[in-house]
Amino acid sequence: MEQLARIIETDGVTAIIEAERSSMCEGCSGKECGASCAMSGLFGSGKSMRTKAVNSVGALPGDLVEVESSSTTVLGHAFLIFIMPILIGGVCFFSGRRIFSSELWGAVAAAGGLVLSGAVLFVLERIASRRTPSVAVKKIVRRDAGDVLRDKSDEGVDSGNES
Repeated sequence: MEQLARIIETDGVTAIIEAERSSMCEGCSGKECGASCAMSGLFGSGKSMRTKAVNSVGALPGDLVEVESSSTTVLGHAFLIFIMPILIGGVCFFSGRRIFSSELWGAVAAAGGLVLSGAVLFVLERIASRRTPSVAVKKIVRRDAGDVLRDKSDEGVDSGNES
């Protein structure tokens, strides 16, 4: 999965990038809703998000870059965020109902399962934040100073100082 992003800050090896949430909102018929959909409620009301990326091309703050993440990683994260809580809640509901022979206790167990899945996601996020980012800067599309088109895969080409 490839997307354009802007470099916010770098420390040499990694960079904080900001990317627009265009793919999340493409299918929504109420694009001008002012961020009132469920996705905005889950992920914040802004139109962009920030994350860490591996900066192997030497991008600088302000640069517009193309970033890449594997589809498997994106689908895995979507599974953890959306499907895992439903599965844990369902298992807890049926277990609570079976153990206590009551729909009420099944519902209480399901609520507990949802809280448990939130705690699991919190721990997984903390662990993932210490690992190498799964997003990588693929190439620099435009430098901030001078709006010069540049592709870092052509290392030998100087692309902005021609007179």
